[in-house]
Amino acid sequence: MTTSSLSQFCADNFVPPNILDYFGHVCVDNAPHASIKARATDFQVEEEQTKLNILCTVSPNSDLPANIEFPKTGRMWTVTLVKLQMTTFHARADLARRLNIDPKQITYGGLKDRWGKTGQRVNIEGITYADLLAHCKPQQLVDGRAAYFIKDPLPSTKRMRKGDLSGNKFTLRVLLPGMNAKQIEGYLTPLLQHLQEKGNLFPNAYGKQRLGVRQNTLKVGRELIENGPKAAIKLFLTDTSPNEGALATQVRGELLEMWNEAEKRAIEMGETIEMQWMEWESMRSRLEPLRRKCNMTIEYDIIEKTLSVGYQGGFREVMAQMRDEFSLWVGAYQSFYFNQILSNVIAGRFIPKGRSIPLYIDDAVANRFYRKFLPEAIPTRMNRDVRDLFLTARGDGGGPWRQLFIPVQGLTGRYEDGQWFVSFSLRSGSYATTFLGTILDLEGNARVAADERSFA
Repeated sequence: MTTSSLSQFCADNFVPPNILDYFGHVCVDNAPHASIKARATDFQVEEEQTKLNILCTVSPNSDLPANIEFPKTGRMWTVTLVKLQMTTFHARADLARRLNIDPKQITYGGLKDRWGKTGQRVNIEGITYADLLAHCKPQQLVDGRAAYFIKDPLPSTKRMRKGDLSGNKFTLRVLLPGMNAKQIEGYLTPLLQHLQEKGNLFPNAYGKQRLGVRQNTLKVGRELIENGPKAAIKLFLTDTSPNEGALATQVRGELLEMWNEAEKRAIEMGETIEMQWMEWESMRSRLEPLRRKCNMTIEYDIIEKTLSVGYQGGFREVMAQMRDEFSLWVGAYQSFYFNQILSNVIAGRFIPKGRSIPLYIDDAVANRFYRKFLPEAIPTRMNRDVRDLFLTARGDGGGPWRQLFIPVQGLTGRYEDGQWFVSFSLRSGSYATTFLGTILDLEGNARVAADERSFA
């Protein structure tokens, strides 16, 4: 069947109500408010690597079998990266600096939460075992201080790619203020029973954390796809939001003035905006002392990259060297329309042939699917560079697919006054915040919105 237009394309409609109401509770007036990440260590993610038969724990202790033997030659290794209050991007960049290699020589299977305590496997190439071992210094990571360490080196033969993991184990402290242990148990028990009745499956929606603190990644993604990197970068640097503080809002206003001056000079000089180095240097100088305080590290990195490669290669080269960051914007666009299809499945308006559907890219399979079932997902126009870098089929000829429903495995927990301590595992590509959002009201939690928007 062909669907009609479902929702206006905006952040408020990113997760349709029937996904949030899957267990029949969130839209009820007395649904309790829950929050997570009051402390960074409240949100713990440990990557499951079944190929290596290990769980990448956040403990400083080794996860490898005792007395394991392996060759110490070669220049490619895997290690477990444990981090706290850092993005995968920035932990990788700092580790590369310490190892004196290019960050591109460190690859991983998925991004991990930027706020919590996480463990994941990464591949490192171009270094000897002895040099790598010298940097393996496991330690206890404590709240309030961004830090990381690596441990458990093993030989490797190839780089890691997105999806090179089985799943993630989550260990969380969920706060339910105003409720005692008995009330929490009374509320959650029937919902978890509903989960069991549905085969422990929950809707594999993308949560609003994918839209960032400003909840604007969706419109930045559309701007990037339809109008290209120049328009999207301008929006990303300068768009203000009530979710940010007064200082960040002020800085974005100043960046807009500098951008407008760069555009004016570019027209006068008959050049591109990327070539206006004086204005870009002014932007960098303004952001440099405030980038962490204002949570604008990606903005700063874009400005730095424009200064280093944008002059000759333009914004295309900036995108090429920051693929992970720019792919988050494209991913928000893809996620919106995946959620709309999922909503149709739950409502019975669409019956899929399998358990997965394609995410939108510009290939025959995805175009045919969305033209038939959700034509508004196909952009009215598409920037060629964005298409080439982000919206073409993989080398094996296929595009990304995503499962519609995901099993929750190994769920255990205990209740205390005002708190639910819970542990469970999800397969790769799934979000703990999305699962919790189907059984609790997580709206309004700034650190949920600031989630890594991972591909974990």
